[in-house]
Amino acid sequence: MSIRSRWASQKSRLQIAEVKRVLDVLGAGLGLLVLSPLLTVISVLVWRFHGCPVLFVQERSGLGILIFKMCKFRIMTNEGDEHGGLLPDAQRLTVLVFPAKLQPGWATRALQRAQGGGEPDATATAASRVPAALQS
Repeated sequence: MSIRSRWASQKSRLQIAEVKRVLDVLGAGLGLLVLSPLLTVISVLVWRFHGCPVLFVQERSGLGILIFKMCKFRIMTNEGDEHGGLLPDAQRLTVLVFPAKLQPGWATRALQRAQGGGEPDATATAASRVPAALQS
């Protein structure tokens, strides 16, 4: 391969990378513009029910171990037990995440009601809910 063709190949790769970057930025901007009314409603709900700050900022490691900050809506409370430790995540999730109809396990309860089994037994273990074909 000649120097000229290598240079042309590198130039076209650079142009493709630039086009991809422009499309990424335009797509992200358009997504924010379209979703901004929904994000505003969610922000107001979090502020109304949980107060400030509305966003939870967390540091994460990215490509090449670069640290970046990620913002998420605050969806958990800081409730603790009598020893000062935080409660399990399932108990700290708020109504903004799981409305009453969509509590964890809602599909299992709905399926059992549809099959005429009523509400599931609260003492049932996870192993008893595994199909017999999958149990070893």
